[in-house]
Amino acid sequence: MAGTRRARSEAAKEARRASICAAALALFQERGYAEVTMARVARHAGLAKGTLYLYFPTKEALFLALLVERVEDLFGCIQRDLSALPPGSSPEHVAALLSRSLLDRPVVVDLLTLLHLVLEQNLDVDTARAFKLTLYGLVAVAGAALERALPGLAAGEGALAFLRVHALVVGLGQMSRITPVLEEVMSTPPLSDVRFNLELELEPTLAALLRGMLRNEAGRR
Repeated sequence: MAGTRRARSEAAKEARRASICAAALALFQERGYAEVTMARVARHAGLAKGTLYLYFPTKEALFLALLVERVEDLFGCIQRDLSALPPGSSPEHVAALLSRSLLDRPVVVDLLTLLHLVLEQNLDVDTARAFKLTLYGLVAVAGAALERALPGLAAGEGALAFLRVHALVVGLGQMSRITPVLEEVMSTPPLSDVRFNLELELEPTLAALLRGMLRNEAGRR
């Protein structure tokens, strides 16, 4: 009987945690990160603010948990799609797959652009370690799938490729998401010639990255 109560209690906790994350996601999509407060999340989830802090000690920890959920889904789809590719696929084909997976998930891109400068700045050691270990596991598994799709990559280079993809997404994402004032400034020549658009730049940039890694590895052999 006690075991049943514990199971129900754990299920209730997970359900409440999920409702908090759903509330945070809805507010993030509606208002943006800066406008989301823990008080607003609590109201949106129908909870007392104090209850929210029982699950997430800070706003950063809440959004980090939201990012983990989204990244797990992203890597699961990437691993599945890469595993379905025949060995020896072209870097352009793989880049198209990765680009499509990322662009179909704008929330992931938006959260990744916040990760290093915002979300990781107010974490305790245990939360930071758990987050990094989760990412490490996802990258390692997806990296192995990438190496099978692109056999020219050496062992371990698939994971390195995903770290570089992450850096590209963060950089391109930050450069392409600009304020309305800068949008106006960058809309006319000559500045329009150097205006970055994530949707246009991601796939060719990923293809160039993968081609370069394959070329470097071939040169070492």
